[in-house]
Amino acid sequence: MQTLKSVLLLAVIPGLVLINGCSKSKGEAIVDDANLTECEAGWQCRYLYYNNARYSNGTITSGNDRLFVAASKASGLATIGKGLLIKAPSSGSSFTLTSEDIAGGEKVTSYFSCPTCDYTATKPLGGSVKGMRVDEKRWLLEARVVLGLESNNKPVDTLHIKQYFNLSTSAESLF
Repeated sequence: MQTLKSVLLLAVIPGLVLINGCSKSKGEAIVDDANLTECEAGWQCRYLYYNNARYSNGTITSGNDRLFVAASKASGLATIGKGLLIKAPSSGSSFTLTSEDIAGGEKVTSYFSCPTCDYTATKPLGGSVKGMRVDEKRWLLEARVVLGLESNNKPVDTLHIKQYFNLSTSAESLF
């Protein structure tokens, strides 16, 4: 009986070591490129990121963060646009934002611009964002951001984005 236990332990322990040795660290965000988000019909989309940037008063300027911008505008209608801005650390090759990070209001911002629409202001309430560097000029991000009414925090929409973001070297117009 003792020999059987010894044999089982010798078989199980290396297997556990192998499994643990092959796992990724908890801090590393992994995003696969299956099922990428498509741009809605009738919209133009851009997915850009900026190194050493910040967003303030509608403008991207020099700063200390990596800023990811998912922007879309209605084709032929320059005044209707929407998007998501994600602020991530400027160092590292991956990052994860938790629901608490998003709800804090500093890491993720959503916007909707339509001067002639009947629209109620929303803000990010929670969700998650994972990003990983693909190469020197591209990142792959997966975001699920729950939006709620600014007036009472009632959830009204969820944004899903899974897309490659290309490096922008200037504060170019998004459209």
